[in-house]
Amino acid sequence: MVRVEDDVAFEQVLRAPRALLVLHAEWSIPSVLVLRIVQRWEEDLRRRSPSAAVPVFVAVNRDEYPAPVIAWLKASGLERYTATGWGEVLWLEDGRVVALAHGGANVTASELTRRTAELWRPE
Repeated sequence: MVRVEDDVAFEQVLRAPRALLVLHAEWSIPSVLVLRIVQRWEEDLRRRSPSAAVPVFVAVNRDEYPAPVIAWLKASGLERYTATGWGEVLWLEDGRVVALAHGGANVTASELTRRTAELWRPE
């Protein structure tokens, strides 16, 4: 999992053909729980099926997200996610959102697996 704290790291997110981006608020218990679930899911996926692994990035909100993340969320029509704190997970293709889990109880390992497979089944 790569932490997104500046423009350079966020460029990696936007350039990735496929990626997951976790919007993590350090001050939110639901977000902390989601981050743990995503971390375990990513580790398990890399162990079980390295070829199916997708890059996972986490944008950390201490008081707010890094400026490039906020600008991108606004430009993508996702302004409401700049300060929710639920631990949203976004599936991205070439920097565009193709799916979103609203965080909290909506994010489980089985849901991450299901949605990732739905979007990006190995050919």
